[in-house]
Amino acid sequence: LVSFRSMFALLLSSAPALLTPIGPLCPFRSAACSLGGHMDGHISRMSSTINPSFAADMARLQLEMQMGQQPDRTQVKELSERMLAAHSEWEALIGRWKLSSDFQTREYLAMTRCQAESSGVGLEDMGQLVRWQAECMQAFARGSVPPMPPAGIDMDRVAANSQTGSGIGTMFAAQVDAEPLDPSLFDSPIVRNEYEALVRDHAALIRLGEKYGGFDGLGKLAFLDQVDVIESRWDTFFARASLLYAVRPAFTEQCNEYMRALGLNDSHGFRTLLDRSHDFMRVEAERERR
Repeated sequence: LVSFRSMFALLLSSAPALLTPIGPLCPFRSAACSLGGHMDGHISRMSSTINPSFAADMARLQLEMQMGQQPDRTQVKELSERMLAAHSEWEALIGRWKLSSDFQTREYLAMTRCQAESSGVGLEDMGQLVRWQAECMQAFARGSVPPMPPAGIDMDRVAANSQTGSGIGTMFAAQVDAEPLDPSLFDSPIVRNEYEALVRDHAALIRLGEKYGGFDGLGKLAFLDQVDVIESRWDTFFARASLLYAVRPAFTEQCNEYMRALGLNDSHGFRTLLDRSHDFMRVEAERERR
């Protein structure tokens, strides 16, 4: 006979995969990533520039060119200026990330790097390409000759991957801020206590991660192991909530929008990206041990 524990484990494994509050979706913020901080300021200014209306205007511009129509030069100039403003914020943000000792900040950097590489363009190359594209648009608006592409970048590969949807700011193009769980889920004291313990442990880990850069290689690896444990606990908790139909539809829809903004098909793609980022950080930690 199949044990109750085995049957429950089977049900959990068959529950729909959901995004959980991990990685860039973590609601707990370190001091470096807190609301109103330097990072939040760069992201807010970048997001206000590269917003849905900007994406729609760029798509309309590309469609007009594909149909052989002459784009409005004034609009092209305005879009190029917005793109350069976003690029400036992006460069400042990446610079701060590289100098930070905070784990959450370094995780953002690792995810952005892995996302860029998955589209066939390195992180530094992506910034160069955005600036080049903006300068080409400005040249069109002036009626002058466009600049040459950045040296050392395979433009054929860039063109082949241009439909993936990833690029500067896409990790912040959509927000997941809807309440994920139905309050009735917490009518059970057991569930409520488990949730509160998970929230408490995750928040404490984020605070500890503010000193991540000061850990030695073994310390960094141990910290990443604890991150894996927290992620597994959230997976289990949300799988149970899903089986009880306690995950709110608004949260699920925002998760889908977020994944589309990242150019990902489903939550498995998001978890793969996050796992690759943590693997990258593990390689860095292993290198410090030598």
